Amino acid sequence: MNEQGAEFPDIEIRQSDRTNMRGVYAKRDFKEGETLLYVPDVMCITLDMIYNTTEIGKQFVEKNLTEG
Repeated sequence: MNEQGAEFPDIEIRQSDRTNMRGVYAKRDFKEGETLLYVPDVMCITLDMIYNTTEIGKQFVEKNLTEG
C-alpha cells in the first residue's frame, strides 16, 4: 500500500492479544480531526468501478439489481 501512496504511519494492523482476530491499533493518541489513514483514489474500489468494469457488475446493471 505504501508503494501506491497510502499513508498510515501511526496505526498498525495486528493480531489481537485477546481474540484470534486482526484489528487496527493506534500507536499513539490522536487528536480529534486528525487523519489516521490516507488511501489514494487509485487504490479505492467503488460500486461504479465494479458495475462498469467487471462481468458480474455489468450483469447487475443489465438486470437492474444495482442500488439507487
